[in-house]
Amino acid sequence: MNTICVIGSTGFLGSSIVRYFSKIEDVRVLAVARDLQKARALFNDLKDNVSIIADPNNDLKWLNSYTDFQAIVNVAGYPIYKRWSGSVKNKIIDSRVKLTRKLVNALVNTKASVDLLISTSAIGYYGIKAINVKEDYFKGEGILHDMCVEWERAALEAENAGIDVAILRNGIVLGDGGLLRSIIRRFGSIAFYIDSFNDTNYLSWIDIRDYTRVIDFILTKRLKGTFNVANGVETKFLDLKRAVSDAAKSHMLKLISMKVSSSMLKLLFGDIYKELFEANQYVIPENLAKNGFSFEYKDITATVSDFI
Repeated sequence: MNTICVIGSTGFLGSSIVRYFSKIEDVRVLAVARDLQKARALFNDLKDNVSIIADPNNDLKWLNSYTDFQAIVNVAGYPIYKRWSGSVKNKIIDSRVKLTRKLVNALVNTKASVDLLISTSAIGYYGIKAINVKEDYFKGEGILHDMCVEWERAALEAENAGIDVAILRNGIVLGDGGLLRSIIRRFGSIAFYIDSFNDTNYLSWIDIRDYTRVIDFILTKRLKGTFNVANGVETKFLDLKRAVSDAAKSHMLKLISMKVSSSMLKLLFGDIYKELFEANQYVIPENLAKNGFSFEYKDITATVSDFI
């Protein structure tokens, strides 16, 4: 039986990954969580297939209790859609970079055998403007770029211990959580759409169902390297806005759109607001395509409708 460990298991990405792999035969899923009660609530119906590991201080001592892992999937990270004040900024960066360094150091020193480390990054690596870029592009700048560079560098240190590493540069993941839950608030038959983006800017996105398939694909093929995790469909934020409108109509919801000005975004999020809300990024998933991966969910209207 293969063992797959998910760190950051109670977040939007982590919980989706846990649920996906819990349905696969001969796979044991270890869901590592800082909040034990939240994990139990999320995975109570999966008790036969999922073991929950409480790690409130991220001390990683549980690693010594296991002998081998097919993969460790690290999707931990404090939410970025916050005001990046000094303490919050440190929390956002440390929950990614420092935790990854700590994890890799623990893997280097553990007796457990680890075949593959899958570690997330983001297309923020490419900077605020990146059009038609593939994985070999390196001209980014900004806070998110600097964070992603250090984040990836920390993960790649695992190669020194003979562990294969796959870096996932995530686009915007659409599903029942993440960005959609930040910009769409539903109350009964009324839905509020928080319009915070530039309609003419590109949006690189992936459906959460394809996201979990990507991880399964990388595990099955034992791939290593860097992967742009976005479906490659040429999409702009105007398309997202239209998708929300169409989805609201199909669900017979009254949609109320609320435009948020740049000055308000700067007040709410600080100087990082430009990187969060004015990013213009269209990335190509070249390395996934080269290895034969095919995306199933490419219609943004259908995706939004499924999760609104």
